[in-house]
Amino acid sequence: MPSEYYDHLCGQKTAEELYACYPEQGEQADSEAWNAELGNNETFPTSQIDRRISRSLLNGAENWLLIGGPPCQAYSTGGRSRVIPADRREGTQNYEKDKRHFL
Repeated sequence: MPSEYYDHLCGQKTAEELYACYPEQGEQADSEAWNAELGNNETFPTSQIDRRISRSLLNGAENWLLIGGPPCQAYSTGGRSRVIPADRREGTQNYEKDKRHFL
């Protein structure tokens, strides 16, 4: 790996600086990897995500991987403690309306 990559991992170089050193590889990485927030139809409409997955599968992509999971904040004890009030008489409306529950 190039030293600039390790500089990026150590926080000494931004992703933009790394990509500037290796523009072709950066463009390739952007076309292959996609950090999409599921359930956020404003930023990543479901139809766009479905098209991208279908296109990858239909094109016979080898070594294709989809990684995902529920957002930790909504399901972890720590996340709940920030949203559900300590005094339960106040209710749990904020927790129940948390968008991270609706994937």
